[in-house]
Amino acid sequence: MTFSEMVDDLFDDPILAMDAIYTPAGGETWDDPVRVMKSQPDVDVSPFGGSVVSATTVLEVRVSEIAEPGKGDTFAIGDDVYTVTGKPQRDEERLVWKLEAGD
Repeated sequence: MTFSEMVDDLFDDPILAMDAIYTPAGGETWDDPVRVMKSQPDVDVSPFGGSVVSATTVLEVRVSEIAEPGKGDTFAIGDDVYTVTGKPQRDEERLVWKLEAGD
């Protein structure tokens, strides 16, 4: 089994990943859902030399499903809609996008 196939298995897992309806910024909603993994890690934000812990939302989506996500794109997961707020970044293997998002 290749590494790419293992990544696909993770996204196919109903516990780890979920369907999302993707809408590119300024575009039309895609008919077919994409598979995403959602996490909500705390991040340390250090404005003006202080330290504040803030919750974030990170969505991961396969490059094979979305070639070029961008800031302002949205993902609807159930009743929640997440908007990409940061610059999308690919993983080391170039298989998965990491997207910082807000709701």
